[in-house]
Amino acid sequence: MDLDYKSLYDICYDPSSKSRSLLPHQRYVSDDKYMQRIRERYPFMGSLFNVYFLKSGLPIHIDAKRSCAVNIPVENTENSSTIWYSHPESPSTDYDPKLVVYRISSKVTEEYRMTLRKPTLMNITIPHSVENRSPEPRVTISWGLSRDINYETACRLFEQSR
Repeated sequence: MDLDYKSLYDICYDPSSKSRSLLPHQRYVSDDKYMQRIRERYPFMGSLFNVYFLKSGLPIHIDAKRSCAVNIPVENTENSSTIWYSHPESPSTDYDPKLVVYRISSKVTEEYRMTLRKPTLMNITIPHSVENRSPEPRVTISWGLSRDINYETACRLFEQSR
């Protein structure tokens, strides 16, 4: 994805970009011309995107209402990690309506960590967490794909869009 990071930064920090009917971290693509242009190029992207200002991180979770997302670094991601975990067949979960995730309460094993340095397609049906080791907030955009698109299909769609 070829992105204009100045526009993305402005979207994150513009107080008027917050959608009144959604959770504080959610935004409608239709409310922003730049995001609409990206969606025209990638029509399989969802109608919502999330803006995260993470001071410490996110707990181990599986995202709800979406199976994959493109996570885009905006600011201060170099001292943070997204950590992926393996889990038993049916992990114990509790729904968190504020974050729109299923928090994992059963035992998991860390498998992999990565630092978000470029837009990255992520399979968010796999338990993961975010750790921010910086005193400054980690700012990212997480843009889910249309609900009926799984990770494998998303990989093919992005490959075909090149």
